[in-house]
Amino acid sequence: MIIPYLRTQSELLEGVRRRMRDPSGARWPDTEVYTAINECMLDWHGRVSIPHVYTISGGWVSGQTEYALPSYIRGAVDPQQRRYASTWLHVSGVASDADTWLDMQGFDIEPDGDGGQVIRFSYSPSSDEGRVIWWNPNGAVPLSIPTLNASIVAGDTSLVIASVVTDIEPAGYAKIETEWIHYAGVTEGASTTTLAGLTRGVNGTTAASHNSSTNVEWGVGAHRDDLFGQMYNYVRSHLHGLYLTDAAESERAQHERLSLYYKQLADEYWRRYMPARKPKIRLDSRGTGPLMADAQYHHYTRSWGSQL
Repeated sequence: MIIPYLRTQSELLEGVRRRMRDPSGARWPDTEVYTAINECMLDWHGRVSIPHVYTISGGWVSGQTEYALPSYIRGAVDPQQRRYASTWLHVSGVASDADTWLDMQGFDIEPDGDGGQVIRFSYSPSSDEGRVIWWNPNGAVPLSIPTLNASIVAGDTSLVIASVVTDIEPAGYAKIETEWIHYAGVTEGASTTTLAGLTRGVNGTTAASHNSSTNVEWGVGAHRDDLFGQMYNYVRSHLHGLYLTDAAESERAQHERLSLYYKQLADEYWRRYMPARKPKIRLDSRGTGPLMADAQYHHYTRSWGSQL
C-alpha cells in the first residue's frame, strides 16, 4: 500500500489553533475551523490526489479484455502488470525481478450501469498478476468527531459508525486511538455509516481492538508534508475573512489585511507545486500495436518491442 503523509482532523484543528493563537476556541469554534479545512480541500481538488491500490482478483487473464472495478474507485486510474527483468524468466534457475510493475496501455474506463466501472483494454493482456493504482482526492472531514457504533477486533475488515457521516470520499483513512486504518467502500444507513474494505494497522501502526463509543477521527493525506503548511495559510485566510462582516469597524481592516496576506501565501504555494501523479501519455491500440506471443518461452511483446 502507498501511504501518504497523514494528519488526523484533531491534529489539523490543533495546528490551526496554535497558529491563530486561539487554543481554547474562544474566537473560532471547532465547526468553523473544520469548515475552513473542508473549503481548503475543495481547493485541493484537481491538484492534490492520493494514490490507492486495488488488486485484481485472479490477476489479468489472457483473452479477457474487460474487468469490473468497485464503485468506490474514482478519478484517474493506472492499471499495471508485473514486469519481469529477466529475459529468460521461465528457464530454471534464472531469478526474476517480480517486484517491478509496468503501466499498461490501450484502455478505457466506462460505467457499468450499476454504479461501478469497467476497465476495457484494446488488446488482451497476458495472464499475470495485476493491480490498479487509482487517485482520489481528500473528502470532507466531519464537523464533529464520530464514534464507533460497536466494538471491533484486530481482524475485522469493516466497522460501523454511530452516526451518518456525509460528504466523505468512498475511500480514505481514519484513525482510532493509535491505529491508522485505510477504508475502501462506504455505506450510509438511516443513522449509521459503515466503512468497508478495511486495511488495518497502516502507517506503521498495529491493528488492535477498539471499544464501542471510541472516537473515529478522519485523516487527511498528502504526498508532500508542506501541503499542510499551504492548508494552514488557506484556513487562516478563511477564518479572518469571517470577521469582515461580524467584527467591529476598528477590527475589520486588520482582519481584511490578514485574510489577504494568508490567501496570497496559500496561492503562491501552487507556483512551485508538483503533483503526485504527473501527466501521462496513454497509447491506444494503434500506438501499442498487436500483442504477440513467443510460444517457446511464453514471452509477450508488442510490435514496438516492449517485453511484458
